[in-house]
Amino acid sequence: MFKNYFKSAWRNLWKNKVTSTINIIGLSVGMTASVIILLWVQNELNFDNYHPDENNIYRLTTTLKENNWVWETTPLLMADAAKKTIPEIDAIARINPDKQPVFYLNETLQYEKKCAYIDDTWFNVFKYDFIKGNASSFNQNPYSVILTASAVKKYFGDRDALNATIRIDSNNYLVKAIIKDAPSNSSFQYDAYFPLTALLKDQQRKENDENWDNYNYITFVKLQHNTNIATTAKKLTRIIPGNDKEGTIISLEPLKNIHFETDLQNSDFIQGNKNTVYIFSILAFILLLVACINYVNLTTAKASLRAKEVSVKKIVGAKRRHLFCQFLLESLLISCIAVVTTLLLIQLCLPAFNSITDKSFVLPLSSIAMWKVIGITLLSAFILNSIYPALLLSSFKPLSVFRGFTVLKIKDASFRKTLVVMQFTISVVLIAATIIIYKQMNFIQQKNPGYNKDQVVAFPLPFTIDRNKKENIIETIKQNLLTQRNILDVTAANQPIVNIGSMSTGSADWDGHDTTQNPRIAQLSADADFKNTLGLQMQQGRWLQQGSVLIKTMLF
Repeated sequence: MFKNYFKSAWRNLWKNKVTSTINIIGLSVGMTASVIILLWVQNELNFDNYHPDENNIYRLTTTLKENNWVWETTPLLMADAAKKTIPEIDAIARINPDKQPVFYLNETLQYEKKCAYIDDTWFNVFKYDFIKGNASSFNQNPYSVILTASAVKKYFGDRDALNATIRIDSNNYLVKAIIKDAPSNSSFQYDAYFPLTALLKDQQRKENDENWDNYNYITFVKLQHNTNIATTAKKLTRIIPGNDKEGTIISLEPLKNIHFETDLQNSDFIQGNKNTVYIFSILAFILLLVACINYVNLTTAKASLRAKEVSVKKIVGAKRRHLFCQFLLESLLISCIAVVTTLLLIQLCLPAFNSITDKSFVLPLSSIAMWKVIGITLLSAFILNSIYPALLLSSFKPLSVFRGFTVLKIKDASFRKTLVVMQFTISVVLIAATIIIYKQMNFIQQKNPGYNKDQVVAFPLPFTIDRNKKENIIETIKQNLLTQRNILDVTAANQPIVNIGSMSTGSADWDGHDTTQNPRIAQLSADADFKNTLGLQMQQGRWLQQGSVLIKTMLF
């Protein structure tokens, strides 16, 4: 029976080549858009879920009650103190993302943005796939580095990088391990990891960070099973010296929740938005719905041409359930062909999609997650585009085939008109939304930001520069750069003009200040040439005079 169904479905498909091609192309485009969007949705909803004991991993969060500020950072000393005093902690690890160290290799240099300093217990808390080397050899030498496979390819090409030397800033580091690149749903998108002990070799940095008032490190803990989270958080809060009134509160944020946090002042990790995820989930369904409506309209429009076929089969003894199954199989066959076409289209579109989303999605046919997305899309398409056409086509009666009534007792023409109106309404809304978003993006790109960003290049200076000599070094670099014919101005600041990470802690004061309000104030230290180099427009007052600012670590 199934074989006959398949033969009939294939013959009808081959007989109506134009209609079948239109249906397959329409379904393929809709399914491609839906699958790609759902890949992104699935990635967002499953951030950091690949770590063993993910449900027992938490990040320490600091809340300042005075101004209700929330930080993802804690003092350096918190980890050691917590491990000694709180038995519920199985493991604890800190991370400090680095600010673009300079990599020297083969007489070339490059700033690497994705670097971090980590504890020697980091790999006890989080899962990494080691290609070569191991964590224990990495922890034995403070000047060790672990690189991802893509970083090794970038800096060493096809050469064996294990135990190779690479100069970073002013020190030589040994490559002690190579790991696989982080999955696209990982918060830790770093290409190079250094021991935290290397960062604290700078005595001045160490003395500064060993102050309980400086919150510069992100701390994670892995707790024992069935640990009371609220009780453990209170124990952590009491560790802070002089915190008797608990003006500073330490809480525990589950690892699986940190991607969608909305109350942090700023974060070093990739942040998502659940509302955006839900909107795109609905969008994926709508695009698939439009494609299926198009299929249903074409199929029902040609229903009368198959009336004779259905009537003859019923006269010779075919039951309605037999015809219903046949037409379901026809829809399934077209949907499966559309899936194959969809896989080809996805493979073609993924590079562009990765560029837009800054992700690294691939199409691994062995991936269970990938087939879940494709399977859900196929099932949805099959249900949407098969039930009504199968009911309609199998409901024809030999003696009343041309009356135009469906099994649902409504005019077929009216139902198809409703589908067409729905399809065009959805299309108009999506086109209008696309135009609005396009114009908004153009507005953002063309809006005057209040400073000049054309022909301006910024680069950081290594933090290992002797702080006592930093002023003289920066001035020397500026003077040397100004001797170049193509350089008009040079200035220095402690951070980029965009994405300023330094915020005041509520200590700012001014005449007429309402003390019940402590707004966030972004702070940027710059020299006297900053205004002219960046083309800043003064609202009131005057710019800084020469010698007003001493902290300068980035040149423009």
